[in-house]
Amino acid sequence: MDKNELKPEVLSWIEEHCLYPTDSEGYCIGFDPFVENEFIVDAFNVFGFVVISNVISNSTIEDCKLRVQSWYNFLSDRVDKDGIKAVQNGFIECYHDNFLAQARTSYRFYTAHSLLWKTSRLWCTFDRISYKQKTDEPNYSTSLHVNQNPLKHPKLSYTHGYISIAEEPFDNGNLRVVTGSQKYFDTWRRFSTNDIQFLNLNMDENPYLPSLEKHSQLISVKPGDGIIWDSRLVHSSTINKLQTPRISILVSYMPAILQENIRQNRVDAYVNGIPQINRSARLNASQLPRFNNNDLTQNFRIIEDLDRFGRLLYGLEAY
Repeated sequence: MDKNELKPEVLSWIEEHCLYPTDSEGYCIGFDPFVENEFIVDAFNVFGFVVISNVISNSTIEDCKLRVQSWYNFLSDRVDKDGIKAVQNGFIECYHDNFLAQARTSYRFYTAHSLLWKTSRLWCTFDRISYKQKTDEPNYSTSLHVNQNPLKHPKLSYTHGYISIAEEPFDNGNLRVVTGSQKYFDTWRRFSTNDIQFLNLNMDENPYLPSLEKHSQLISVKPGDGIIWDSRLVHSSTINKLQTPRISILVSYMPAILQENIRQNRVDAYVNGIPQINRSARLNASQLPRFNNNDLTQNFRIIEDLDRFGRLLYGLEAY
């Protein structure tokens, strides 16, 4: 089949999809994982993502906001020996710090993920900080893409997500998604190759791109809310339109792989603080080349204060 040949049923899915419900101010409806578990599962299956309300407290939000700003101030003008910036494309290359542990050990967010994965044995991802300022730089937005390769993993294999730290009103540039697009994930097989982790759909030979762009939905959430999305969902980030930075902590939770060598990868990443991409070990990082001055970031890091729940989530203790 020619790459430019359109499937009518896919166009129908794109054009007739349902939008995620919002409140009177345009914010996405968030669900409580302790009393609305069926709504969480249904929303995730229908829309390809779900919003979980109040996954961290107001005091934790303020702690995170202050510490993120400290990291930004510390790293904003840093470059490594190869000239790679520590803050670029709307991300801060910080993967390990106590404020991240406060967010990652959210029992509400963990519980929501356990409903979706149908297991309590989960590892949190080790990921970075999204810090998007008002800018005209095009790299502060990303093209529509999927986080999973249909040639490698045709079924749901990963989730992605974040916890909002700073205000994300409806009229600001936010995450955008094509709701329900995980259902036609197989369509992207013909655009894929086996050597990629994710697939950029902004390509000349993608005949569906105009319809995807037209029918995407901007996602607006309140500080403290968390978003979980299916890695097969078509989505992107967009440019911040406000004077204040838009801040979120990238984090999701997935089933722990009960192999000691894989768990040890997480322990090593935690101890050494070195970012890497290892999806089996639930380690996410920016694509290479990335900032590489581990001594600098380790010296600024505040070591995590983890209880047993946190140590299990981090993989420091085995399930």
